[in-house]
Amino acid sequence: IFVSDIDKRKRRELELENRAEHDALTGLINRQTASLLLPEMLDEATTSDSTSAFVIIDLDDFKTINDQYGHLSGDTVLSGVGEHLRTAFRKNDLVCRWGGDEFVAYCNDLSRSDIVERMEALCGKPWTAVVGTAEIKLTFSAGIALIPDDGIEFETIYQRADRALYQAKAEGKAMFRFYDRPPRT
Repeated sequence: IFVSDIDKRKRRELELENRAEHDALTGLINRQTASLLLPEMLDEATTSDSTSAFVIIDLDDFKTINDQYGHLSGDTVLSGVGEHLRTAFRKNDLVCRWGGDEFVAYCNDLSRSDIVERMEALCGKPWTAVVGTAEIKLTFSAGIALIPDDGIEFETIYQRADRALYQAKAEGKAMFRFYDRPPRT
């Protein structure tokens, strides 16, 4: 009985730890956990000869889902987005719900052509979410910063990927853009 009690307690501790590190709706890593992991991952990227990518992903027009179908339906959609994003990236990539309908992914040792292929698959065609009896077509926009080309500090990488995301949104959504350095004057 004593061993059984320890086993139950240990399982409960692991379950609580998992809940603290993951977003309840999507099952993805949460922002707090990603914020702890990303600086270490960026440090590792600077010591390797490979390229890594930091991607900010936004669900296009998510507000209309909440407005039209209600917040519980929006939660259902976000739950499905978590699974959809897990399949869009590799198992060892960090995929996180950053907040609201914004997600981030960090892909280590990935060529530019590989990230283009993944982003074309993610952003290039609508994804269907089922809410009650309605099928809703959703699209994603993404902004990408490459490590080390676009920087090595988290704040810099985030700002540059965010700038690229807003460029994609401004150009019509359902697309992705790489950070493009402004020309020197």
